[in-house]
Amino acid sequence: AELDQPHDVIRKIRVLLADDHQVMRRGLARLLQEELDIEVVGEADDGRSAVELARQTLPDVIVMDVSMPRMNGIEATRILSTDLPDIRVIGLSMYGEADRAQAMRDAGAVAYLNKCDPSEDLIAAIRG
Repeated sequence: AELDQPHDVIRKIRVLLADDHQVMRRGLARLLQEELDIEVVGEADDGRSAVELARQTLPDVIVMDVSMPRMNGIEATRILSTDLPDIRVIGLSMYGEADRAQAMRDAGAVAYLNKCDPSEDLIAAIRG
C-alpha cells in the first residue's frame, strides 16, 4: 500500500480524549504528544460528542472521563463497546470509587484510572 514509507515507521496508537474540562484535555494531549507511538486524533467535551467523534475518527483507544454533561462516560462507553467493539476505552475519573470503576468496566472499559495516578500508568494503559 504505502510503498514510500520506510519499514521502521511506527504505527501510532490513535487516541481520542473525552473530558469536559478543557485544561485536563489540553494537559493530556500535551502529555501524549511527547510519546512517539501515540497520536491524539480528537477531543470531545461530553459523552455524546465522544461517541460521534469515535465514529468519525475510529481511534484505537479512548480516554474517557466518567463524569461529563449531556452523556456521561459510562453511557458513552456502553454505546461504543456495542457499536465499535474494537475501540479500547480507558475510564478516567477524579474519584477512585470502586462502584464507578466497576460501572465503567461493566460498560466495556478495559481499564480505569484516577486522574491523580502517575501519567506513566495512563501511557502504559494506552499501550496495553
